[in-house]
Amino acid sequence: MKKLFTIVSMTLIIPALTSCGGGPKGDMPWIVDRFDDIKVIRYEVPGFDALPLEEKELIYYLSEAAKCGRDILFDQNCPVNLPVRRTLETVYENYKGDRTTAEWKALEKYLKKVWFANGIHHHYSNDKFVPEFTEGYLLDAIETIPEEKFGSLNSLRGEVCRAIFDPALYPTKLNQKAGDDLLLTSSSNYYHNVSQAEAEAFYADMAAADAGNPEPVSYGLNSQLVKEEKTGRDRIWKMAVGAVLVLLFIYILYPRLADVFLRARTSAPAQTEAAGAEETVRRNGLDQSGISDVEWQEQPITVVPNDYQE
Repeated sequence: MKKLFTIVSMTLIIPALTSCGGGPKGDMPWIVDRFDDIKVIRYEVPGFDALPLEEKELIYYLSEAAKCGRDILFDQNCPVNLPVRRTLETVYENYKGDRTTAEWKALEKYLKKVWFANGIHHHYSNDKFVPEFTEGYLLDAIETIPEEKFGSLNSLRGEVCRAIFDPALYPTKLNQKAGDDLLLTSSSNYYHNVSQAEAEAFYADMAAADAGNPEPVSYGLNSQLVKEEKTGRDRIWKMAVGAVLVLLFIYILYPRLADVFLRARTSAPAQTEAAGAEETVRRNGLDQSGISDVEWQEQPITVVPNDYQE
């Protein structure tokens, strides 16, 4: 039996969700989409409409800020995730052909799986998705779209097709099989041309050099370890300590984040109101969501199995 896992699709992430006993009371459908082992559902958020406009704005801007790092996560999961996603998104947005065929529906489902899993691998099994459409169909669809729509993706078309259709390429995001080299057999983008033994030795040397530090740093956090071969036997180790990510943050994400948080700050209630709310929480034994610990335990979780069989 294949379990169908349910995810919550909503713009507002707050703990007070509706009971699992039923869907929203309004007229909107509570099942938004369903594909493979995923069902996307919508929850009502009781009381949201009654919130002051400034609090609604605060929730909106904070949710926008949370999405700013999405491309970094895709890139960390596998080096081809971004080219694959952007190519398929360009096809999805610009294809003018028949969207009722079985192959188009299969392509659409594949893209939804990529969106949900932040890449081309399953979010639980770590296995690469198997497309139910052919490479020829994808290339034919691409040929119907002007090249300028793809921009720099045009030169990556072959790489994208190999990543999607070659089962031997990037077969698993994370291999944890005993006896295998966990780095060389995994598709994670945290390491490039580096074996497990080499990485362990590299970080052990870094830790030994910093042994006297009472507050050592977390080695390798948000970085990519790269081994570059030179002539002869010389080997240069380079720790790209998030250089690309830092530049991406400074030049692309930081201005957006700064704007989002500035807007959120202007939308936040006055500090005196916040202090009063904190005092109410303290007196009533509530957490910051406004519900007690007992009530919190009774809230529905966002990922649950059901009896769906496939």
